Amino acid sequence: MNVLAQNGTSLVPALILAAIFLLVAFLVVHRLFAIFKIRNTPLTPTDVFRKHESQTQPSESVRPCLTSSGYALLIFAVVFGLIWAGVTYATIHKFVVDDRYTKAGQTITATVLSTSATHHEQIVRYEFQLDGQTYRGTANVPTLRGLTNAHKSKELEVIYLPSDPTINRAAQEKNLPIPIGLIPVALLGLFVVIFVMQLRRDFVIAKIGRLTTGIVVGVLPGLKYSRWFYYDFLNDRGDVTRGKSSLQVTYAANVVIGSSVEVLYVPGCPERNALKSSMCWQT
Repeated sequence: MNVLAQNGTSLVPALILAAIFLLVAFLVVHRLFAIFKIRNTPLTPTDVFRKHESQTQPSESVRPCLTSSGYALLIFAVVFGLIWAGVTYATIHKFVVDDRYTKAGQTITATVLSTSATHHEQIVRYEFQLDGQTYRGTANVPTLRGLTNAHKSKELEVIYLPSDPTINRAAQEKNLPIPIGLIPVALLGLFVVIFVMQLRRDFVIAKIGRLTTGIVVGVLPGLKYSRWFYYDFLNDRGDVTRGKSSLQVTYAANVVIGSSVEVLYVPGCPERNALKSSMCWQT
C-alpha cells in the first residue's frame, strides 16, 4: 500500500508535466502548420491590384519621427542596454577576480562570527587575522552541511588575495564557469540587438520607403496582444511580393483576410517592407 501511495504521489506531477508538454507541442505544431499554409498560398494575381490606386512617397525628404510604439521600443532598448552593460561589467569583474584567486589566492582559517540560513542562501560572517590586522567577510556557503559545520566548529576556511586581503571568500566557493556567466550576457545582448535592428529597419523604410496598397492573405491567430498578418503587394518591378508584419490588437480589429492595407517597402528591395500602422517611425 505504501509503495502504491508513493507511486501515485509521484505519478500526479509526471502526468501534469506530460499534459503541459503535449499542450505546448500541440500549440507549436498548430502554429507552424498555419505559417506553412499561409506561405504556400498562391500569390495574389497582379490584375487584382489594378483595382487599387497605388500611392507613392512625397518627393521631398522628410525626417521620420518616432511613434508611440517606437518610443516604447526605444525605452526598452535603452533599459536593456543599461542592464546588459551592468551585467557584462559584473560578469567580467567576476571572471577577473576568480582568475586572481586561482593564480595567487592564499588559504587561511577564519573565525566564524555568525551564521544564518534562508530558503536560498547559507550565510556565514567571519573574520581572520593577518599581519596584525583584522579582516572580515561574508560568504554564502554552497550547502547546508557546510553551514552546520561552520556553526559547530566556529571556523571556516577562507581564501584571500595577498595583495589585497579585503578581497576574500569561503574556500568552498567555486569559480563561475565561463559558459554559465556568458549566458545572461548573451541573452541581454540579443534583446538589445533585436530592438536596435527593429528601430533601424523601420527608420530606413519610413525614410525611403514607397507607400502602396496591399491585400491581406493570412492571419496568425492565438496571440493575445498582437497578431501577425501576411499580405501581398505590387512592387516597383511589377511583381507581387509577400510580406508580414505584427500589429497590436487595437490596430488589427478591422484587418481580415482580403482587406486592403497600407504597405511601405524599399524600392529596389521590396523584401524590406512593413505595414504602415506597425511602424516604429512615421513621416
